[in-house]
Amino acid sequence: MSQVIGQKEPPLEPGSQFAHFAEHLEGQTHIGFLTDKDMSAENNDGFFSQTQYILAPVIVELNVPKHEYSVVDYTNYKHLLYTMRLLKAKRIAHNEYGQALVQRKLNKK
Repeated sequence: MSQVIGQKEPPLEPGSQFAHFAEHLEGQTHIGFLTDKDMSAENNDGFFSQTQYILAPVIVELNVPKHEYSVVDYTNYKHLLYTMRLLKAKRIAHNEYGQALVQRKLNKK
């Protein structure tokens, strides 16, 4: 992250790119975080942890597609489209990093 010398802007908080997703999650206790990225400790980019941090107290579950809302973060556009179609989900919000908040219709019994 770079900052212009002399400007008095506060530094961005980790996960701030997900903050506007919170306005769509009123009343949600759990959401999914779906990705095709390597989430090992050595290779993950930290976006999952940042999502958990900024959206707390909502619990974010990695690669658990059963929730009404999920954050999607895919490197392969075809995988993203396949997942969206499989879940019958629609995009609710997105950010400048290519991640999106999606919503799917749950069959309420």
